[in-house]
Amino acid sequence: MNPAATAHGRRPRLQFGMRTACYAVACCAAFSLLLRLGLESLPGNPDRWIRALSDPNTSLRRAASAELVELGPRAKNAIPQLRAALNDSDSYVRQNALCSLFWLEPNRPTLVPLLRRSLTDEGASVRSLAATYLSIVGSEAKAAIPDLVNAVGDDDPSVRSAAFSTLAVIDSDRIRLLPLFAAGLDDQSALVRYESARALGSFGSDANPAVAALIQCLQDEREIVREAAAESLGLIADTGEPVFEALRSATKDKDARVRVAAESSLRQLEQTQKSQGSNP
Repeated sequence: MNPAATAHGRRPRLQFGMRTACYAVACCAAFSLLLRLGLESLPGNPDRWIRALSDPNTSLRRAASAELVELGPRAKNAIPQLRAALNDSDSYVRQNALCSLFWLEPNRPTLVPLLRRSLTDEGASVRSLAATYLSIVGSEAKAAIPDLVNAVGDDDPSVRSAAFSTLAVIDSDRIRLLPLFAAGLDDQSALVRYESARALGSFGSDANPAVAALIQCLQDEREIVREAAAESLGLIADTGEPVFEALRSATKDKDARVRVAAESSLRQLEQTQKSQGSNP
């Protein structure tokens, strides 16, 4: 499987599906051009695809970049050409070049400067992928936090979502993050609202200022947001009556996952309340 498919939960799988479709179109467009490269240019031969990365025909460069992703470690000799392809005029080529470079590099923290630059790429798919890969780098990508904070204001929802998700992984400064994630609960994108609601639960009691906003999220039109809000309210452990009332209502939600999350959080809060009552 393409490693990009497992980089970041469901979105990379969707991204992978889009890449596969684009790859198929690119291959059809480039088929006649492959003839001039000879039969050795068929999939599985890295050298021919490496040379094709600099071909003037965009369709062929697209096909080459996608094939190098699929070749994985066998494309290790393509690193110089892949770095050059990050400046390609086509965002699909740049996206695939970034993907290949990330999975070919054994010492991924060395790619942080490159990933930070890619957060400002003209292509939204490249920016989103860069943010996702920074989460995989983890704590060693802290230098990118200011860039990710900027990215939560990106025009593209997939970039905002990836930035929020990555900040939750690599930034431990809850004072800085709380207003960002609280604001994210009102984002137009359901994925951003979901990432924000889910992350606030990991803050525990530090997220108390966002409890009212999370209660409102229990009425969100998207079930993934309602589910994340219900789960987080249990983790934040605010045992005030408004939280209990909201979660009791959520146990009647039309979506089974939301109902389960609300019931689980109610049990957690009831246990917390009992524990607090037993302490002098």
